[in-house]
Amino acid sequence: MPSSKSCRALCLVPLLLLGLAAESKAQPRRKATSIRTTVRVELLTDRRGAPLAAQRWARAFEQFKVSLRIRRGIGGERTAVREKITGRNRQVTVIGKLDRSGRILVPGKSFSPGNPTALGTWLKELGTFGAKGNPNGQPAFGLSEGQFNSLFETLAQPVRTDLTGKPLTEAIAAASGATFYDHNEVYRIEPQDQGLLVRGRRAHIRCRKVYIATNGYGCDLHPHLRKIVRPVRGQILLTTPVKPLVAVAGITEYNYFRQCEAGRLMIGGARIFFEEQEYTAEDAVTPNLLTHLEEYLRQWFPGIDFEVDHGEVVGFLGP
Repeated sequence: MPSSKSCRALCLVPLLLLGLAAESKAQPRRKATSIRTTVRVELLTDRRGAPLAAQRWARAFEQFKVSLRIRRGIGGERTAVREKITGRNRQVTVIGKLDRSGRILVPGKSFSPGNPTALGTWLKELGTFGAKGNPNGQPAFGLSEGQFNSLFETLAQPVRTDLTGKPLTEAIAAASGATFYDHNEVYRIEPQDQGLLVRGRRAHIRCRKVYIATNGYGCDLHPHLRKIVRPVRGQILLTTPVKPLVAVAGITEYNYFRQCEAGRLMIGGARIFFEEQEYTAEDAVTPNLLTHLEEYLRQWFPGIDFEVDHGEVVGFLGP
């Protein structure tokens, strides 16, 4: 039987549940460093396209002063809004669809040619707030604004403990005064008396509060998480050692690769081409995606003699 233990600061869910003691007085939040944001938009069309609508939207984007590219969609490309930050520069990229009626479709929104102002307002918000958009009215991980601000200020406290040379888990424990229970898969969280009972495989933990820092495996831990966490599988492929070939890591729109110290090539990505099968928490490799990665290497690195090392690696995210 799992032991029952009291813990006021920390429990693991399913890899890590982190509860931070908040006795210290919150420090004033530092003023955020200004960041320069550039927004660019790519609109995908089918083979017929929408030439008249494309011309109207092009004029509107000139007024918005936002870069626009209209092109034919490739394979299973999906709409998306993502950002990349380099130093003080942030680039927000919008991948949308331009349908035959002239509407622009982006994740969770659509804009009609008769109301370009709405699109202009949204693009302006992206320029101000980044890919997540205007936070007003959006859920803050299930917390109220006051609860979220309190948590943020607690987590923002400076670390005064010397963490030099410590592994990440030990550093977090040393800085927070918490206790780690590794390999303790959590099955559920239940109310108990005036607190909570976290039921795990190795131990049951009683505590007053639970902060959940989870990944794709945690989507079934609580009904609220099913609404906001969608597990997605990531796979990488490794080759046998080859001569020095890649000096730095490479990142394309759909793949990433680098050469390991032992000479092996590592490549991952391509999930966008197999989205329906890869949005899962199943711990398994899929031959079609791995074949796609291998073909990419052979196409872009011709003449390199390598074999696939079948020690493929699978990991999971919870976007």
